[in-house]
Amino acid sequence: ESDSVVLGNVSLQYFLLDDAMLYARYAQGHKGQAFDLTVGFDGSAVEPETSDSFEIGFKSMLLDNRLQLNATAFYTEYEDFQAQSLILDENGAPKSTLNNVGVLETQGVELEAVALIGDNFTLNFNLAYIDAIITDYDGATCYAGQTEETGCINRAQDLAGGELPNSPEWKWNLVADYRLDLTSMPFYGFMNFSYVWQDQVQFRLDNNPLKVLDSYGVADINFGINDRDDDRYRVTLFVNNVT
Repeated sequence: ESDSVVLGNVSLQYFLLDDAMLYARYAQGHKGQAFDLTVGFDGSAVEPETSDSFEIGFKSMLLDNRLQLNATAFYTEYEDFQAQSLILDENGAPKSTLNNVGVLETQGVELEAVALIGDNFTLNFNLAYIDAIITDYDGATCYAGQTEETGCINRAQDLAGGELPNSPEWKWNLVADYRLDLTSMPFYGFMNFSYVWQDQVQFRLDNNPLKVLDSYGVADINFGINDRDDDRYRVTLFVNNVT
C-alpha cells in the first residue's frame, strides 16, 4: 500500500501592543495508513486519518510583566479517525482491533494565567473546556451487555453524538508558589500548593456506561528549605492527595 498527500497551514498575527497579540491559524493534518496485525489480518490497511483545525487566540504580558494572560478557542474535525476498539468474535469473546471511526469533532476554549503577587508569591491558573464528540460512526461495535433498548441492533450501534474517550469536558488546575527569604539564614523557605480537578471521563470508544470515571479533584502541598547560594541541598516535606 502507498499514499501521498500535500498538507498546508497558514497563520496570522496582529500585535495590539508590544505585549499583547492576537493570532489565528488553520492547519491540515494527516496520519497515514496502518495495518492491524493482531486479529485475523486480511492484508487490508486502515484508511488514513485526516484533520482540519482552526484556532484563534490572544497572548499577553500585562501590568509590567506581572500578569501573563493567554486564551485560545479551537475547532478540529477528524475524518476516518484511527482508534482501538473491542469487537466480539464468533464466540462472543472480546478482541482489540484498530479501525476507522468516521467523523469526530473537538472544540473548546483554553485559558492560562500566571500572576506575580508581590515579589515572592506566584499564582498559576489553567482552565479548559473541550467538547469532543463522535459525529458519524454507524456500525460501531456494541459494548458487553448492551441491548436493543440501548441501541445495539444486530451486534452494532450508531455512536453519532457519543463521547470521545479520554476527554473530560472541563478541567482546571491552580498552583500557588511562595518563597520565604529568611535573610539571616543560609537557605530560603518555600511552599507550594496545587489543586487539579477534572470532569467525568469515558474510557471506551464504545461508550460503555460502566467505563466512566466520575469527576474528581486532587490537592497536593509541599514545603521546605533550599540552599540560597549554590543550590547544594534541598529538604522537602510533602503530602500528595491531601483530602
